[in-house]
Amino acid sequence: LAFSAASSAPGEVHEEVDPTEFLKVENQGSLPSCVGHAVTTAAECAAGLASGRWSDVPQLSRKFAWQNGQQKWMGRIDSRQGCTIAHGVQAAISDGVCPEWSAPYGKSGSSLTGSAYTAATRYRLQNQVEISSADDARRFLEAGFGAIVCGMIWTKRMGQCSGRLSERDVREDGSRGGHAICLVGFNRTGQFLLA
Repeated sequence: LAFSAASSAPGEVHEEVDPTEFLKVENQGSLPSCVGHAVTTAAECAAGLASGRWSDVPQLSRKFAWQNGQQKWMGRIDSRQGCTIAHGVQAAISDGVCPEWSAPYGKSGSSLTGSAYTAATRYRLQNQVEISSADDARRFLEAGFGAIVCGMIWTKRMGQCSGRLSERDVREDGSRGGHAICLVGFNRTGQFLLA
């Protein structure tokens, strides 16, 4: 998906930051696990950028990231509930995120086992920074530090956007709630690439 940056002038050319060829396509399905998806994508980007060997970066466990965020937020796991972005990021910094094989997404029950926590230490996010503008986001992504986990309002039109979000899609009335996303880069026209 591409999301236009508000500060980009029409026809403006930028250097491109596009790691999407290295990222796996993931389907959230019916679980409220968008924070887990966003956090694992950010961790996969950070690991790929740090090592330069994207092929060595495993699929990280979206379920572990989501449930560990819930544990930090609510003190329990609830398969009908999401978690906050702040707690998902906090969990990825304090504990990391384990590979998918340690806590498979489709398997029911808790993924928070001792072996999953041990495997997660290798993929621990190092820190977080505050991004307050599209220009800050572009500079952060261009510097190669990783990706940006953020939230947006989910509207009725987003299911019909065909992979491109305009300002109208994002600001439309009729919110259906919030959704965590991960900004992974931007293209030459200034559109952010998101997962």
